[in-house]
Amino acid sequence: MGYPLFLSLTSILTTRVNVQHIRFVQVIIDVVVGILLWKSSKNIFSKKVADIAFTLYMLNPFTASYVGIILPEVLSCFIVGLLL
Repeated sequence: MGYPLFLSLTSILTTRVNVQHIRFVQVIIDVVVGILLWKSSKNIFSKKVADIAFTLYMLNPFTASYVGIILPEVLSCFIVGLLL
């Protein structure tokens, strides 16, 4: 129910189904996940640890490759980031 709903909402908001639109929304979600990770690690640890965690997350080749492919991993990371 989760990822098909995300795809349908993306196609409704952009008025047509286009892979580039879905990828763009996934990029925005991935950046938001990085910001959520930074904020939660800053609250738990320190700003220095938060900066390192944000940098490692953004440079991670696996999460970066998930953005370019239509996969539910980006949405799953976002939901986990919200739960932190």
